[in-house]
Amino acid sequence: MRRFSKYLNPRIVTPSDEPQSPAARPGVPYPLGATWDGEGVNFALFSENATAVELCLFDGPQGNNEQSRVAVTEQSDQVWHIYLPGFRPSQRYGYRVHVALPHGSIPAIS
Repeated sequence: MRRFSKYLNPRIVTPSDEPQSPAARPGVPYPLGATWDGEGVNFALFSENATAVELCLFDGPQGNNEQSRVAVTEQSDQVWHIYLPGFRPSQRYGYRVHVALPHGSIPAIS
């Protein structure tokens, strides 16, 4: 089993060449990061404050255009997770994490 970095910057994961259903499954919360099991990829992301998480898939290994976005709806002990069958290491991905801010606060962006 191969494990990829758990950081939020884009990483490599793509649909396989075989026509398989990309229907998402709940996945498992551990290990954190993107884990390929030979049949698909499990994504697991810890966030103490997230109200929603989306997995963003980009067009090809060098692409910066978002190809699709998948809602990550499963959550276990502050770990958001999803499994995408038919995916394997070779395309960029990233996360869009939504958080609720207290009324009147402005998010710090650096």
